[in-house]
Amino acid sequence: MNNQGENSVMLLSSTSFAAKNFLVPHVKVLSASYHVYLVCGDRKQTLELGDTNYELHHIDIARHPSLSDLLAIIRYVKLANSLKPRLVLTITPKMALIALALKLCLSNTVVVGHYFTGQVWAEYTGLKRMFYKFLDKMFANFLDFTLCDGIGQREFLISQSVCDDAGISVLGAGSIAGVAINSDQPIRSIAHKYNEPVRLLYAGRLNSSKGLDDILYVFERLHAEGVHFKLTIVGPDEQGYSLRFKKLSKDYPHHFDYVGYVDDVSDYYAASDILLLSSRREGFGSVVIEAAKYGVPTVAYDIYGLRGTIIDMETGFLAPSFDREAYYSIVHKLTINRDEIERIGQQAFAYTKRNFSQDIVTSNLKSFIASKIACNS
Repeated sequence: MNNQGENSVMLLSSTSFAAKNFLVPHVKVLSASYHVYLVCGDRKQTLELGDTNYELHHIDIARHPSLSDLLAIIRYVKLANSLKPRLVLTITPKMALIALALKLCLSNTVVVGHYFTGQVWAEYTGLKRMFYKFLDKMFANFLDFTLCDGIGQREFLISQSVCDDAGISVLGAGSIAGVAINSDQPIRSIAHKYNEPVRLLYAGRLNSSKGLDDILYVFERLHAEGVHFKLTIVGPDEQGYSLRFKKLSKDYPHHFDYVGYVDDVSDYYAASDILLLSSRREGFGSVVIEAAKYGVPTVAYDIYGLRGTIIDMETGFLAPSFDREAYYSIVHKLTINRDEIERIGQQAFAYTKRNFSQDIVTSNLKSFIASKIACNS
């Protein structure tokens, strides 16, 4: 075990879902040069990596703050101390606390860093905002390195004095895992005929920070004006939206389809024309580049986390922040201009392939990790 530790890295995520989507691609690439320890805070997702040179560990940790976190921290420190990795990288907000504990408790020969993927405090006010912002500032200043997955997010963190210009890095154009693109053209599952309804898609968690009321406003306006469209909602319900969405599916079967959670959203991207994203905050627009893989452009609000993934009116559309009337106007104009949807979708695909291909993103992180280990040798 110690021999492996001399050339090993440890990747930590508080959820197996995040590990599956954001870390598994890196494990596959890093395992060619390192022994990789992948540690997850739950067992909800099955992680399959075949013969990859890695070990999977589970240490349960609650998603929300609790007294059990103290025991979890002790267990994470104990595990890392026994495995003796050369470098530790954490993702998800809860794991930043683990990273800080590891930095304080492990040898100085271990490089410890965290990957910011969004700021929960961006929507908060008062003492709650100050507290969570202070935590991020502490992580940025005490860990050996911090990364973030978007240029807009980096600019936001610097503007909020969480870190200075040298205190945080974006690898390449951004994205924590990129998207696997193996073709020269977008993959579409069905021909998009002009006599079919325009297919709108929302894909993501169902909670208030995602601005779902604005999506429903668009639905109501389009239906009232007799637009030929269908809206599909895909994602796990976190705040009791499902009953309302099921009723809409029943009342408007030709215009509204609530799917709920699915393991793989690929088929829904491939069968859509426009992705609707109305989030109040995003660290990086992962869903934007996932849709762009299929030539599907996104309509979103102009928030800091999306400015690196959407070039307004070139690869997608950015409405003034939280102006639902402006947002609706963009969507409505697109529903009567299929050629514009196709043109912007093609450009979104090309931009995503050039900047966020998974091969590029995983190579960038591998090079970064190698440089950090070399500097600490």
